Parts: sequence; C-alpha cells; structure tokens
Amino acid sequence: MNYEEMKIKLQSRLKPSRYEHSVGVAETAVFLAERFHVDVDKARIAGLLHGLPSTSIQLSSSLRRLRAEVLPLGQWKRKCLFCFMAM
Repeated sequence: MNYEEMKIKLQSRLKPSRYEHSVGVAETAVFLAERFHVDVDKARIAGLLHGLPSTSIQLSSSLRRLRAEVLPLGQWKRKCLFCFMAM
C-alpha cells in the first residue's frame, strides 16, 4: 500500500479534522526528515499514522504491518525531538 492509498483509506475512516491534522503532520515530518537527513518516506508515513489509535480503527493487515515497521522509530523520534529543541 502506498502513501496515497493510505491517505484515501484514512480519509474514509477519520473525522475530517483528524484527517487534515494527520496530513499536516505528515508534511511537517517530511520537512524535518529532509532537514535532518532521515528517511523521508518513513517520516511521511509515520506522520500520517502518528495519531492512529489502533483500538478505534480496524486496520488492514498491510497497514498494521506498515505501522509496526515504521512507527517503532525510537531513534527517529528522539532525533526529531532534538530537532525541535534545536530550532
């Protein structure tokens, strides 16, 4: 599943305000990834899925696998926290 497909799936399942927020976070994640030389695609996906509560949405198996692969980016999250503090 690519990013655009994820966006479509999320849009059909989230409130409009939550969806717009998630897309905005994805765009911010891309900006930070480019600035700090981390994987832009993973950052975009992590930003899009960052607030996705796994208990309120039945995730497809491919989305669940992707979330499991992308979101445990502890080092990336720490690096981004450092990025915000350094700005």
